[in-house]
Amino acid sequence: MEFRKIAVLGTGNMGQAITDGLLSSGMLKPEDLVLADLQTDRLQSYEDMGCEVTSDAVYACQQGNVWILGVKPQSLPSMLESLQPHCAGKLVISIAAGISLDTLESALPMCAVVRVMPNTPLMVGRGVSAMCRGARVDDAQCAFAEKIFSCAGSVLWCGEELLNPMTALTSSSVAYFARLIADMSTWAVQNGFDSFDRNTVIQWICDTAAGTAALITERKIEPADLVCTVASPGGTTQRALDVFESRDLRGIILEAMDACLHRANELSGNV
Repeated sequence: MEFRKIAVLGTGNMGQAITDGLLSSGMLKPEDLVLADLQTDRLQSYEDMGCEVTSDAVYACQQGNVWILGVKPQSLPSMLESLQPHCAGKLVISIAAGISLDTLESALPMCAVVRVMPNTPLMVGRGVSAMCRGARVDDAQCAFAEKIFSCAGSVLWCGEELLNPMTALTSSSVAYFARLIADMSTWAVQNGFDSFDRNTVIQWICDTAAGTAALITERKIEPADLVCTVASPGGTTQRALDVFESRDLRGIILEAMDACLHRANELSGNV
């Protein structure tokens, strides 16, 4: 597709993460971006780089032929109404949870719409972004949208019906892992590691988590097989796993993920 400029509407954590990925990868130069946010003070560093900064979303969208909608879902309907007269021929990429392709395409006729469910590790270039193409998106627009998000992690294309399950699997799950790390670090402080800086203890846990993930992905080890490799019968690891089994950890995890999916469906109006 012929690229002119990208307008990023809403520069919270995700909006800034996308912007940072585009700039750090070299895909775009600062002058290729116009950033719109009511709180323009948070954008000073981008303005210093050479990005255009504005509090006027309509103005931003007039400058760009690619729009990234990063505003909160509850703020999006009123914004879409103001943007509708300027949408013809645009590629619109929405990261707003729960706002369907039908809603977006109805509000913004004569444009191409892609929905994306990114996750927070996008902020450090390790994101996972689930993407879904609308009816009017051509292959070149798909490729361009994919390139934007692959700058800061991995990308997968799926049907819209999988975006809510992906919320539970790759988006909200960041909090599951963070909760486990937080609880393990609390245990460590209570069991002799209080003389160490807590950030150091957290680093050990994170390194172990990253190493575990690397064993699974790089050595192609099935997670269940790795459990068996580490847990010797009657050993220390097995004693810990016995507690998990007695408390039905698997059931708790599945129930929590089901609850996350149900809430995502509620927000989408699917229940």
